[in-house]
This record gives sequence, C-alpha cells and structure tokens, in this order.
Amino acid sequence: MARTTKLSLDEWDTLHNNGPWDLKFLYKTKLEASSLMPSSLDRYNDAAQEIQQLLKETNNQNEGFRAYGSAWSLSHIAHQKDRMHFNAHMNTYFSFKNQDLHHLSNYNADDIFMFECGNVIKEISEKLAGHGKSLKSSGASNGQTIAGCISTGVHGSGIKVGSVQDYVVGLNLIIGPNPGDIVYLERHSKPVLNDVFVQKIRSRVIRNDGLFNAALVGLGSFGFIHGVVIESQNLFLLKRYVKSIKKELAIELAESLDFSNFKEIPEEVENGKGRAPYHYKVFINQYQKNDADYIVELMYKKDFKLNYPDPFPVIKKSIYRDLIQLAVS
Repeated sequence: MARTTKLSLDEWDTLHNNGPWDLKFLYKTKLEASSLMPSSLDRYNDAAQEIQQLLKETNNQNEGFRAYGSAWSLSHIAHQKDRMHFNAHMNTYFSFKNQDLHHLSNYNADDIFMFECGNVIKEISEKLAGHGKSLKSSGASNGQTIAGCISTGVHGSGIKVGSVQDYVVGLNLIIGPNPGDIVYLERHSKPVLNDVFVQKIRSRVIRNDGLFNAALVGLGSFGFIHGVVIESQNLFLLKRYVKSIKKELAIELAESLDFSNFKEIPEEVENGKGRAPYHYKVFINQYQKNDADYIVELMYKKDFKLNYPDPFPVIKKSIYRDLIQLAVS
C-alpha cells in the first residue's frame, strides 16, 4: 500500500524562500515498493486511493487541501494554510500501444505517455529518451514536476512550440473522496485514450474541450492532478550559432519570424532559402558603443544520432563567452 507521512508544521516556504506562510499539516505520499507491488498500474491506482483517503480526512475536518511539486513558483500560489501534499514521490509512468487509443484518435501511440504528477522534467526526459522520444518544451530548468509545470504555464523558447501544457492531451483528476470522484478528462475534438484503458485507472471519462482547456492551467482548482497524458516527439539535436548582424535585420527577424531571406549561415540554407530556426534570441547590450549591430543566437533542430560530439566541453568554453566576445569586439 502507498504510505503517507503526515507532518505537523507551523509554516511552509517555497524553494526560493518567498514565504514563509502558516501551515498545519504536510503530507508526503510514497508509492508501494515495486518488489511488493510489481504492476505500475496497481501502484498508480493504489496511490489514487491513498489520495482519496487524505481528501476524506481533510473534508471531515472542514479544511483546505492543496498539492504541490517542487515549490519553484516565485509566489504563494501553491500555498494552502491547512493541509498541503508534496507530490514528488509519486512518479510512475505508462507508455501505450495502438489498442489503448480511442478509435477516433489521430495520435501515434508511440508518442503518447502518461506521467504521474510527481515526475520532474529531468525524470521525464530520461524516461522518454529510453523510448527514443523527447518533450516538446521544458522551460529553462528541469526540476519542476509535470503537474506543477502545466498548472503554472511553464514555457520554453522554441519558436513554434508553446508552453508545457500545450502538448498535454489528457488529465487524470481526483476531485473528491467518493466513488466516481476520479475523472479522466480529454478533448472531445481530439480523443486520445479509449474507455478500456480509462477503466483500468478506475476513472470515469469526460470528453469536453471547454472543461479540458479550463482544467489545463487550473492552478490545482479542478482537483488533484494525478496523471498527465502528453504527446512527445522524436529525440532531436540542436545546433547553435551566435552571430553579429545588423540591428534592423535582427529586429525584423524577431518581428516576422520569417527566415527565408536570412542566409548568414550557409549550412542552414536549403533550396535557396534560409531555414527557420527552432530558437531565436536577440541580445541587446546597452553598454555597447556601436549599436548598429545586435548579437543573435540561433538554434536549428537536427535529427538525432548516437555519435554526436559531447556538447559539454564546448558549452563550458563557449556558451555566453562567445556572446561576450562578440559584444565587446
């Protein structure tokens, strides 16, 4: 059985020490050991029952309850004065096959995964890499939990990729302590998983675009986010360039995001047109005497290969150092 530690506390704070704020109790739930409960599905459902029991205990005391992950938000948004739950130990996950998908689904089963709420971005990236897959976006750091990322709208910097929640395609919510209070929610216009799998996670299904979109960045107000279903993409590499270009061109590219006439990088020109980068950034140095040029950083997406050079020696020597050298030259 999943085990919950209940701590009596006077206060709680974020990782960045934005508090502290008053708190009565802190819960920490750990999954049953795989040696005692080998099935990931059983451990997942067992944890759901444990959370429902905690919600029942909270309701009986007429108190509030809020879950949190890595506590990285620079505000009190994750705080609840009565009872809080630390999610990071709840970190199993599932991959899928074609027979798990809804008959109207247009998704590729190999791209679909469900991660339990406490999985942090680093864990997810490692697990996906084992399947030859990658997240589409992950923010500037990798210590946030997946539930925290989507609840607060964590975003990356890919030009054509939105925030983390934009590739979430399903949510498993625990909305109360009673039978029927575990819900699997997805869009009716883009169904993903079939009812057979939903029954395996002991949930009732709701397919509704409006409800799904409302719950997606809901800051926990739609219930305890137990599972997050995402669409991944194939592993890829990024090739980085730093260049000094005319100020007017740098701004024009940022405004239009049209790189077809940008041919400053010959190896990124295809059929006479510049390729669109995965990432584009403009650096403005207010102390630079000659502001006719701006420094820009471009990253281009490349197919993954195993024998790529180790990036870390290059990163240690070049990242941001090349920006400084260009800026002061």
